[in-house]
Amino acid sequence: MNSLLIIWRQQAIGRSKVPLRILEMIEENPYCTLKRISEKLDLAFSTAQRGVDKLIESGVLVQVDASKRNRVYCAQGIMDILNAIIF
Repeated sequence: MNSLLIIWRQQAIGRSKVPLRILEMIEENPYCTLKRISEKLDLAFSTAQRGVDKLIESGVLVQVDASKRNRVYCAQGIMDILNAIIF
């Protein structure tokens, strides 16, 4: 799992540190919402959205529900590794 996180960090490097901060958050819990990211990282909602969009573009996060509001995102790669370990 550590190698996956290293790869994701390299992909997230850019002008903004927000995607890296979100990655640190999803290391603790692979599921997140924009509201939780915004609150926990003390970011404007729109800034959190841009960070999540970058992580979606790079394949780190996927939306796991069909909601228009309060969307839930998951770092599916982490979940795949955890499921392989458990089962």
